[in-house]
Amino acid sequence: MPYKLTTPSRIAIVVVGLLGGLVVASSAAARPPCVDAMYQEWLDTDRIEREYPLTCYEVALDSIPQDIDDYTNLRDVIARAFQAAGGGRATTRTPQGPVTNVPPNETPAVDSTSTSVPIPLIVLGGMSAALLAAGGLGYASRRRRERDALDV
Repeated sequence: MPYKLTTPSRIAIVVVGLLGGLVVASSAAARPPCVDAMYQEWLDTDRIEREYPLTCYEVALDSIPQDIDDYTNLRDVIARAFQAAGGGRATTRTPQGPVTNVPPNETPAVDSTSTSVPIPLIVLGGMSAALLAAGGLGYASRRRRERDALDV
């Protein structure tokens, strides 16, 4: 016997369906139209050359679908356009930390004389000597066993 839906369960199904539709519609409507224009420009030219409001770049970066983010360069293109529009960093920078006043025509003196042997070269030489010693011991041991086998 087929299950017959009662009126409250029918109402619940309709309400859940309407709420689901509203959630999908609101997520699409929450995105400003400039984001869709930005995506379309990227699809057409593989770059973003027009300038958009800075909030559009932020929303576009936040709303990139996961599969597009994984397999395309859209995030990088939007981030570059965002920086070019002035949203990525300050336009003027002040030096931080110690600053030395080196005249522009003089290059600082560099000491290019080295008197020590590089450590990797010492390690490599030691490993080579150990391998040669192990090979020599193996050869001597084999020769002694052959000699002892002939004496018997």
